[in-house]
Order: sequence, then structure tokens, then C-alpha cells
Amino acid sequence: MELRQLRYFLAVAAQGSISRAARVLNIAQPALSRQVRQLEQELGLSAFIRTGSGTELTADGKRLHQLAESVMLRIALIEEEFSDRGYEANRLSIGLPPAISKLLLGRTESSLTALRRTALLQFSEAPSHRLEAWLRAGDIDCAVLTNPPQENVLAISPLWEEALFVIGARGEFTASKVPISMLDGRSFVLTTEQDWVRRYLQAEFDRHGVRTSTQMEVESHFACINACASDKLNSILPFSAFSNELRSGAISAAQVEGLTINRVWARRRLLPDTEPMVRLHKILRDKVAPKYLNEISTAVSADGLLSV
Repeated sequence: MELRQLRYFLAVAAQGSISRAARVLNIAQPALSRQVRQLEQELGLSAFIRTGSGTELTADGKRLHQLAESVMLRIALIEEEFSDRGYEANRLSIGLPPAISKLLLGRTESSLTALRRTALLQFSEAPSHRLEAWLRAGDIDCAVLTNPPQENVLAISPLWEEALFVIGARGEFTASKVPISMLDGRSFVLTTEQDWVRRYLQAEFDRHGVRTSTQMEVESHFACINACASDKLNSILPFSAFSNELRSGAISAAQVEGLTINRVWARRRLLPDTEPMVRLHKILRDKVAPKYLNEISTAVSADGLLSV
């Protein structure tokens, strides 16, 4: 048994699908399947039930998952304790989802400017499921994640909860809020299936009996917005992802009642809390979040068009 096999097993368990895990790990699906089968054969168990929609853990698989998480946590402890690379206290590598990157870096924040004078900030942008993989691998120090699954390798602190919006072509939405039932029968451009927000949306659609058609899958908010503006599709995005396009009149939007996402601050559990990390966390929680949530509240008027 190799550590690589345990990592692959945990990725399949987290993604609920071998194909989705292969995309996240950036390896060929047959190679991943082969590694998982070898692990099962070496341990004499069946870790997964293969279903039409993906994979589910068996009882043995759940026990293996618990033990594998514990092993990975101890490996991380060893790496942090004896790493030859060391850790630069004045350098901070941060992962941001696209909408948060646009929110944090697309406007002037005096406290962030002050932080940049004392520390080298290295920003990487990617969907949350990729950021989590980078955190686990030690490629970044901390990140803002959206709707992360529960696990014990990362230290997670809540930042804020925000509404989701349906967007469409200019003039399509004339109310600032719509019920989720209004999405029934619409055609969408959405993020890919391994994205955590996409999974949340599908679960909510199923729960409310909303039938939708996904015409395109992309990892780019820019592509989503363009498709809505020009191809008469709809998408569901957080406010910061499309506020500029809404302001310019290129699209229209409405808050979907009952659809919300949670933003959290995540870091490697065994990484020390350096001063730049603590300060950035505080900026996001105490400066960025209140301003942003107030901006959303102002835009969503009681009646009429959503405005900025």
C-alpha cells in the first residue's frame, strides 16, 4: 500500500465520483480506477459501491476513510515539523475563488494596501474544490472556500453567508427577488459537476422539484455571464461575480429566495498563524464582509429591478 493510493482514495470519496476525482487530481480516469482497485485488493475489502451517479462508501470504506484521514494528518505534521523548506513568515500564499478574487482585488481596500507593504502576498485563483486540493498538498497556505465539505485536515472559520442570484439577458428579470420555483424549465450555463456550489444547487433543485436543463458547463464566471447576455441562457452566481455587468446594463439579475452559500477561511491546520495570515483573515471578516453584504442589501430593493 502506498500513500499515493490513500490520497487517491480520499479524493474519490470527497468527489463522490472517480471521473470527478480524476479531473481534480489531473490524472487519467483508468489510472485512478486501477490504483483504487489495487488498494481494495491489497486490503481485502470493497471501499465503494458503484452507482449510476458515482460512488458511495461501504461500511469498510467509511472506516478506511477515517483511518486514511488520520494518516494524512500525521503525514502533514511530519512535513511541517521537519520540512527543509521552512516557512517565510512575511510571505503568504492565498487561494481565492473567482468571485472573491474580484471582490478583494478588484477594489481599493486601505487595510489590504497596508498589509502588502509588510508582506509578500501571492494570490492564486481557482474554484474551491481545487483550492482545497492545493491546501492539502501544501501548495498554498490559506484560502477562502465556498461550501466546503466537513473534514479535519484543514482549520476552518466562518466568514459570511451570502445570497445567490439568477442572471439573464438585459430586461429578462424585472423583480429584485424570485422564488426558486421560477427557475423550473429554464436552460442554464453552470459550473462543472465537481464544483461544490453546483452540487448544492442540484440538491436544492431536487429538493424543491425544480427541473432545469444544463446547456453548458464552464469554470469561468466570465463565460457564464457572456452566455447569459448573448445566448439567452441563465446562470446562478454570487453578487460580486456579475455586479459590474449589471451596472453596465449588459445583464439583468434577481436574488433567488432561499439559495445561499457560505464563505469560510481555511488554512493548513498545522501551519502557524503568522501575522500576515491573521491580518488578512481579519480584513476579510471585519472589513470586506460588512461592506459587501451591505452592498448586496442596498442593491436588492423591496420592489422593482435589482440595481447597483
